[in-house]
Amino acid sequence: MRVNLPNLRLRRCRPHRTVRRVLAVATTLVVLPWSVPAGAQQSRLAVTDPSSTVLPELNVVPVRTTGLTAVLKDLDAAQALVDGAQAAADAAVAEQGRLVLALRDIQTDIATLTAARETASQARYQALEAAEQAGVRQRLAQADVDAVQNVLDELAAQAFIVGGQGVSLLGDSETGPAAQGARYLGGVFAEQGRRRDLAGREVKRAQAARSEDLAEAATQEQERRSLDRQLTERAAAARRNNLETLAQAEAQRAALAEVARLQEPLRAANLKLAEARRTMTVVGADFPLVILDAFVRAVRYEAEHRPACRLDWQLLAAISRLESGHGTSGGVRVDAVGQVPNILGPPLVPGSPFAVVPDSDGGMLDGDASYDRAVGPMQFIPSSWQIFGLDGDGDGDRDPRNYYDAALAAAEHLCRAGADTGTDEGRRAAVYGYNHSDEYVNGVLAARQSYLALRW
Repeated sequence: MRVNLPNLRLRRCRPHRTVRRVLAVATTLVVLPWSVPAGAQQSRLAVTDPSSTVLPELNVVPVRTTGLTAVLKDLDAAQALVDGAQAAADAAVAEQGRLVLALRDIQTDIATLTAARETASQARYQALEAAEQAGVRQRLAQADVDAVQNVLDELAAQAFIVGGQGVSLLGDSETGPAAQGARYLGGVFAEQGRRRDLAGREVKRAQAARSEDLAEAATQEQERRSLDRQLTERAAAARRNNLETLAQAEAQRAALAEVARLQEPLRAANLKLAEARRTMTVVGADFPLVILDAFVRAVRYEAEHRPACRLDWQLLAAISRLESGHGTSGGVRVDAVGQVPNILGPPLVPGSPFAVVPDSDGGMLDGDASYDRAVGPMQFIPSSWQIFGLDGDGDGDRDPRNYYDAALAAAEHLCRAGADTGTDEGRRAAVYGYNHSDEYVNGVLAARQSYLALRW
């Protein structure tokens, strides 16, 4: 602690340049809650591809849009191009889906028509076969008719002969041999006539059946030819579908390639917005987003390494306001990575209203090789920086002019002594250790109170 005594004397003895306006600033700051409904511009400030410099969860914190008009215009233009290309890709995908469904319908139709054509072909074959069988029956029945007719003709001739002989030889006797023979021939003649009539009817039935079968075969042949035409049409439709599918696949590939090509400008526009947002003032606060990021990171570091400290970012913000007006002393401004142009306190020389602090670092930090001067937004003198300085942004350098390094060093200064800043007493003790001035402590705690309403 002896090494830190010059710093403590300095903070206790010099009239702090911001103390005179602390209470006025703390009481006049208008605090707006970060959960207020964002306007049209604010709603577009959600960064979708942010730089890793700012914590991802801080991308929802609204910032004032002043100075972002050009950036937002570029982002909107890039997003519109991506949206247009994506719409084209979506349309190609939708058309591809429609063609797939259409092809399924065509394939279903072809399968149905093929089955129907096979059925028609089978029916035609069966009808022709039945007609052939009916033709055979017709021919056989006609042969029977012809055979019976031949028998009848022969019987008629025999009956004529027998009848003539009977009249000439036996007179009108009905019991003689000639009469008996005539009666026999008459019976045979009648039987053969019946057989001829039956065979004739069979001929007609077979002929009618053959005609019906041939008509059915013709109908099935007509159906088969109709199905052939439909199959040809559906096959042509399938070929057209395949050509359209290939064209849509190419359109889809082109659209997706265009989306991929346009993603890079969109990503660049988002990164530009992310960088611009880091320097924009947080809505309801008096510091930019990059400084809030530095505070939150420092608090998370302490929560991991010194959880009993229970440090909140509002306390760091209050100290930052009093020490340098959040890095604006002398009209300077923090950049997108937390770097602040050199902010130097007055030389701690004999005759000044401050404690005398001889040079402790050869002028490396403050540029003064004779006497020390407070450096950076959190106003560390070189000897204190040697104790508390850490690399808060991971760039390999400990720089009190960088807000990430300075905020973490301030957090270390507040927490290393073991104070519990979650209580009023602990906060007061920690801040008093940072600067031995009751007026300073009161100003910091009042400023912290003004930040407590901020939420995201």
